[in-house]
Amino acid sequence: MKKIYVSMLALMTGFGATAQSVYVPMQLSKTTSPEVSLEQPIVPPSVVATGDTINQLYYDFSTPANWTFGNVGTATGSWVIGTAGPAGDFPIDPIESTTASNGFALYDSDLYCGIDDAYVQLANPVDLSGQSSVAVQFQQFYRNFQGQSFLEVSIDGTTWTAYEVNAGLVVNGSTPNPDNAQVNISSVAANESQVWIRFRYEGGCDYAWMVDDVAFVEGASDDLILDKVFYGDVVNDWEYAITPSAQTVPVYLGAIVTNNGGSQATNVVCNYDITLGGTSVNSGSFPIGAGAIAPAVSDTGWYDTGYTPSTVGEYVVTYSITADATDETPADNDASVTFETSEYEWSHEREDLWDDEYGGYIVSATDQTLIEYSQGSLFVPVVGADLYAIKVSFGSLTSASTSTPLALTVEVHETGANIQDIVDSEIQAADITSTGWQTFVLDDPIPLTAGTGYILAVTTPGGDDVMYLDGWGLDDDFGAANYGPFGTGGAENWYSGWDYSSAIRAVFDPNITGIEENEDVSGVIIYPNPTTDNLNINFVSKEDQNVTINVIGVDGALVFSENLTTKIGQASRTTVDFTNLAKGIYMVQLVGSNASLTQRVVVQ
Repeated sequence: MKKIYVSMLALMTGFGATAQSVYVPMQLSKTTSPEVSLEQPIVPPSVVATGDTINQLYYDFSTPANWTFGNVGTATGSWVIGTAGPAGDFPIDPIESTTASNGFALYDSDLYCGIDDAYVQLANPVDLSGQSSVAVQFQQFYRNFQGQSFLEVSIDGTTWTAYEVNAGLVVNGSTPNPDNAQVNISSVAANESQVWIRFRYEGGCDYAWMVDDVAFVEGASDDLILDKVFYGDVVNDWEYAITPSAQTVPVYLGAIVTNNGGSQATNVVCNYDITLGGTSVNSGSFPIGAGAIAPAVSDTGWYDTGYTPSTVGEYVVTYSITADATDETPADNDASVTFETSEYEWSHEREDLWDDEYGGYIVSATDQTLIEYSQGSLFVPVVGADLYAIKVSFGSLTSASTSTPLALTVEVHETGANIQDIVDSEIQAADITSTGWQTFVLDDPIPLTAGTGYILAVTTPGGDDVMYLDGWGLDDDFGAANYGPFGTGGAENWYSGWDYSSAIRAVFDPNITGIEENEDVSGVIIYPNPTTDNLNINFVSKEDQNVTINVIGVDGALVFSENLTTKIGQASRTTVDFTNLAKGIYMVQLVGSNASLTQRVVVQ
């Protein structure tokens, strides 16, 4: 069972626990990596007339006396009003709200690091008589770990109705800074003469939640929001960005929809279309939940399309939600995602999704010592396959000490047991190219068993060695698995819950050239082979010399030649563009000072 997801997905309304595929014994961990935002674009608050504040009911926290504070149960932490940001071991930035300079409300869970159940409450009730549709609009900045954030409403100051905010946010993910949030409270507060509101945080040793610029506004009656979409079963399986054709499974779609209007939405449906190269290959629709969504409630729909994207190429899924009533703000009813089927590569990320570099982990905000740790990605084959190589893209921030190489180990782990250390790589920072890709070819392929989890990882000893990998900060299936002292009290283990995927790829290409050498060069890697466009050539020079790269056709014609000046021990790389060459067989020749090495390449 993929037990790791039970706690993480419990916050998403409509997710159901079912039998799951692979047990991965890992734990959640907070991270100091940069915060990321929700995948879907943020749209302006949905109001009848934008900026139409009811009876000038607006609060910017410049007057703390407008608010009271309290706790529920035995919790002891407290909200504060001021201009200082969070100050725990994992602080996030202060909110960048419109009026942040004159004060905002902050609950710093990371600072208290105990049992959290605290609220900041409007001291006096507001009069919403004659208001048939009303919403609370506010700016916020929140980073999620294992807590929950609520806007609560009461008409007697004692009994509270809770509206969860940020329910669809992934673990370690954050909202934009600031996020323009809105909650329709008509089901409780419409036409009421006395209405109290409060912001309540519940959790324990998480990050922080900041709120500012609170207003009561006219709410829309019919307003659905497509909060989140999926193209893989992230509950029971995995959602890969790139999948080799041999490992593809039927596309499993999902969508989270929130009713932000004041009326119940009926017959809520998600329509979809899957295209390959601009041509539709599968389309249809599926209900969201039971089809009806009450105001201020989120629900989820899942659908097995039955379509397996086995053809190599880039697929685009477009989603659109509809209901019986016409949506008053349809701009947030659509979304799209892209995934890829490859011939041999497998990955949780794609280069066009990269948003940052991840790594360089430190002990804490106060102790800047770089730790020894591993960054990894988890793969579960659906059919048995032989792993021939691992690709890793090192970020530009990667560096080594001035006296020693950057000592990295590329490893493969079967979940729960280390099966093989593949390469002890000594990589100089100067050897890392702008794209950062390096391919580690196995001396012998590793057979991977169907249904078994494998972690492909890169380990750094820390200290003076700084390792960053390129990556993507919105991995919905939490395919990242990192080893290090990320647990309570610095406990070392494999941990999940990271909201990013590092650029670590499994390569199943049986034609990828193994590491070859002669007296001039070593570590020769030529891939992909066959190729349709670009061919990558990597090698390490055994002396200071000029190495010539020649590409020769079967007729003996020289179609490409490049001279590289190399230093002893230096990793060199070049890329040959075969786009305009005829299909067929070519010979790639590396000519050094004393010898040459030739390999056969097929252009398809």
